[in-house]
Amino acid sequence: MLQTLRLHEETTYNDEEASDAVFVKYAQRMFWVLFITERAYALQRNRPIRLQDSLKLPAVDPMSSDAEILRGFLDLISLFRPFGQDFIAQWNSPTSSTSTDFANLFRLQYLLKHSLPNLSNHSQVQQADLLISRQWLKIVVWKLCASKRVLSTENSEDVMSLHYPASIARDIVMVSQLLPTQAFEANGIGIVEKVFDVGCSLADLLSLVPMEYQGSTMDVGVIDTLMETVKIVGTRFGGSYRHLDILVDKASGCLLMNVDRSLPSPEDDDAVNIEKI
Repeated sequence: MLQTLRLHEETTYNDEEASDAVFVKYAQRMFWVLFITERAYALQRNRPIRLQDSLKLPAVDPMSSDAEILRGFLDLISLFRPFGQDFIAQWNSPTSSTSTDFANLFRLQYLLKHSLPNLSNHSQVQQADLLISRQWLKIVVWKLCASKRVLSTENSEDVMSLHYPASIARDIVMVSQLLPTQAFEANGIGIVEKVFDVGCSLADLLSLVPMEYQGSTMDVGVIDTLMETVKIVGTRFGGSYRHLDILVDKASGCLLMNVDRSLPSPEDDDAVNIEKI
């Protein structure tokens, strides 16, 4: 419907008939909401995208009552904006193409690593959405890199390392401890699915490294990080037993031990400064 109404075209808003400032403001915002939603859905469900980066970003009026909310919205757009048609096509491809743009994959990881420099003025709900979405997108790029076999064996802080999920999951655990549970629950089941994806990737990574070598090749505490991720999926952010069962099975398989499904709900943490994440 959005495309039928040509709300994805800049010329629509320059037309003399589109003189209603309120219509223009909210129509443009609706486009960007759908832009983000379509990309997230495409990455989660392996679907194509139709909306392209074709509109100017919404302008922020510092005197407006929704200025701070809009700044957080712009940050969310900035996370998904680099994931265009080419990346989605590679992501959805059933076969691993031999033509891999290593530089572009590295650029995406670099952009994500250095994104969101200042979140202090955003609401806790927006902080939760932004920080978890960023970590999830890192995992998405890592998965594509893994399928293309372009990862190194450097330490987990290297964005192109095979072990990068250990660093990504560790940051998610930290975020879950720094922000109150209510901030995550307000974002719905989507945020649980993103943490679940990160946990599964970490479990898959651990399954590739024999137990006797994990101490020398993996980060200290990586098993604890996986266990905390399982706890988050099962008891934080509203929880999801469907996702929990799958992640527990993966964790049990890679750790060669039975992981407890009946995990106690942790105490809510007070929000503190999260700029270091």
